[in-house]
Amino acid sequence: MQTKVGIIRTESELESALMDLNDFRKRIENTSSGKSMAYNSGWHQALDLQNMVDI
Repeated sequence: MQTKVGIIRTESELESALMDLNDFRKRIENTSSGKSMAYNSGWHQALDLQNMVDI
């Protein structure tokens, strides 16, 4: 996002960033936080992916 949606923006970079976000949103559908109750360092990241795309 810093590369394409910084202080100075162009229409083409914004459109490219939206396409990147749409691709990333599709990839999120294939992620999982897992079912284990044991400590899992990636658990929060897996759950936060959708929120990060929205923000």
